[in-house]
Amino acid sequence: MLEEIGGIELTNTNTYWATKCNEPFFCDYYTVFDTLKTLRKQTQVQVNKLYDVLHLIANGQPLPYLNQDWVDSFK
Repeated sequence: MLEEIGGIELTNTNTYWATKCNEPFFCDYYTVFDTLKTLRKQTQVQVNKLYDVLHLIANGQPLPYLNQDWVDSFK
């Protein structure tokens, strides 16, 4: 199924599964996660980055077109 999306690869290293994203690829979950991680490290909040996160969150459920049981806990 991931092959159909393109720009994302599922990898397994020492029994740990991970995703690797390649350009061009957009995932609202990754964008929000990465932006929040960056904002936590900063001493002064970049308001435009915070607005970007809020905009993505306000637009609804993350990963709306992925209807798999295993992803429900992440949504």
